[in-house]
Amino acid sequence: QLFIENTDGDESLQSFEKGYLILSFSTAQAAEVREAIIVEIRLEKTAPLTIEFTVPEAMPTDSWGPV
Repeated sequence: QLFIENTDGDESLQSFEKGYLILSFSTAQAAEVREAIIVEIRLEKTAPLTIEFTVPEAMPTDSWGPV
């Protein structure tokens, strides 16, 4: 889900707005330890923003597990 703070009501993200992207996966889709996760965001009239991170080995289950 994408949440936009200070939105002007349209679907594009302007420089004065702040967006929060929340990704949730089912247990079957859970990422394994050391798996690379890539999120690509395409903003209007700009190059895509790519965020890549690796799932850490020592991440405690209660910091990411089901609620």
